[in-house]
Amino acid sequence: MNLIDAIKSGKPYRRKSICNAWYNVPALSHSIADILADDWEIEESTVQVTCSQFWEAANLSFKKWHQPIIDSHVGLELTLLARKLGLEP
Repeated sequence: MNLIDAIKSGKPYRRKSICNAWYNVPALSHSIADILADDWEIEESTVQVTCSQFWEAANLSFKKWHQPIIDSHVGLELTLLARKLGLEP
């Protein structure tokens, strides 16, 4: 990712190869090499969800459609997604 895209993301950003600290606002001290570099990264947020929270959220969304997950083709896909995320249904 280049510096402009990193700043536009609105998230903290850094060049991992240069510094472990995150910038929260555009710095005026970036060198030409920094500006031209394409190894910038943005800080991604992580969310912790339990298996029961996952299924509760899935069930709530399907209730809006008045369709139980168990009767849906999506139920299998959600089970596979839960497993991929490391949640055991």
